[in-house]
Amino acid sequence: MTDGWEDAGHGNWRAPAPWWKRVWVVTPLLVVVGAGAVAASPDLRHQVALSTTRVDPQFVELSFADETLARACLHTSQGSGFVIAVRSHLDAPAMLHWTATVSAGRSVGRGPAPHGDLDTRPGETVDATVRYAAPGRSYTVTINLTGRPEHLVLQCGEGGTS
Repeated sequence: MTDGWEDAGHGNWRAPAPWWKRVWVVTPLLVVVGAGAVAASPDLRHQVALSTTRVDPQFVELSFADETLARACLHTSQGSGFVIAVRSHLDAPAMLHWTATVSAGRSVGRGPAPHGDLDTRPGETVDATVRYAAPGRSYTVTINLTGRPEHLVLQCGEGGTS
């Protein structure tokens, strides 16, 4: 048994080609097959286009301006409230409408829901004060931006906040 190849009919032994020389034979074939698959498949063309271009994400950051103050769930004679902050990562200025929903268990707060508009500019942060009447000792406040997936939730209760 030998580790090499024998020349057919002559019995002359030849060493196998180094691995890198064998790879060069297969590589052009794989490149041609891959290019053909990309050219033939619209899904692969789309994926290659996405992989080779950078698209900045379009989103806004919605947060508490002062998380410690918001989590305290302060109640005063004028009602309750906190300040939200919105930082825009959009391409252009936008007017964002926010609404607050206050609920205690299964009941939603009575009266008009707190709401407002935020005039945002790319890269800038805008604040808004959210004022509401707390429906009891344990409740949830949810802030939504109309037409956007971002939202913010504050849970106040006897066992603490989250």
